[in-house]
Amino acid sequence: MDVKLDEVLLTTPVTELGEHTLIEFDDGRCILTRRTWPARAGGGPEDLRLRGHGWDSGIKGVDPARSVADVASFARRAEPRRAFRLPPGELTFELSGLEGKQAALAAASILGCVLAGGGALIGQGYGELGRSGLILGVLLFVLLLGPSIHLATKVVRSGEILYRTGSGRSALSTLPLPLDVATAIRQVDEVKETYGRLLSDLAYRISNPALFDAASPETEALTLALFDWDTTFNHLDDPARVRLASRIVASFRQARDHAERVGMDHLPDDCRGQAEKALKAAQLAGDPNATPGEREVALRTAVKILDQVALYYLPTGLEAREALEGRRLRQLPGRSTS
Repeated sequence: MDVKLDEVLLTTPVTELGEHTLIEFDDGRCILTRRTWPARAGGGPEDLRLRGHGWDSGIKGVDPARSVADVASFARRAEPRRAFRLPPGELTFELSGLEGKQAALAAASILGCVLAGGGALIGQGYGELGRSGLILGVLLFVLLLGPSIHLATKVVRSGEILYRTGSGRSALSTLPLPLDVATAIRQVDEVKETYGRLLSDLAYRISNPALFDAASPETEALTLALFDWDTTFNHLDDPARVRLASRIVASFRQARDHAERVGMDHLPDDCRGQAEKALKAAQLAGDPNATPGEREVALRTAVKILDQVALYYLPTGLEAREALEGRRLRQLPGRSTS
């Protein structure tokens, strides 16, 4: 059976996903399910579930505005490569064939042994030890029954994960993923656009300087990936282009997450105090509620401080003025122009 997959950008918010979304990671595939679908679709926090071979993670109270990449990386503790919208259907587990029959037989055997053993314990306890023995037998039976059912379920579900639609079932691991180069190009363009927007956000740039410092390992990885894209794209085949685009998206997420986590701690100790003053001045300079005079004084203060600090990954005074005047900067990591 052929399952039609439509690739979606990793920045797509949860509220725009369907009930099931296939997520591709470097080491396998998972399906992200909106458990509250369709009751809460598009309104309020949602409960999600990420399932794959050897992986089952529930996520409750997710902000529907969060991106599929954010949710998948949080649940899987790994960066997703691509995401695909699945047609209406459900997850099932392969139980057919010799392996499936053996798994079902093992599950039935476990349950049968527990039931028989529990019954024997109850009977023996009642006949020889009286009320105390009966209670002990019941307790042992109850203690064994829960784990056995859990184990039996695991055995039964140890086969191939399938996705079932009205026209049949397909193995999750063998679903053909389309090589959508156009989507890959859009993803890279979106990374560049987002980076440019953040670069032009003076307060963000001062607050999270590691994202703009190519000496930071995470930003260096993004720099190299973008350099490879710009210099090798015309020489790559479609699968390689898609893989490189996924690498760029993942690198950008990692670099941005790292920068926002360390914040201004990335700055040298002797520059941090001045940078904090520049940040406050930049925030006031961009405050629409401040008077024109207040904004101009704040801008001059920010420009003066930034020129004094003179760190290569912080904006210069000229860049600060241009950013606050609305000019979009187009520098990419490690380069002066894009």
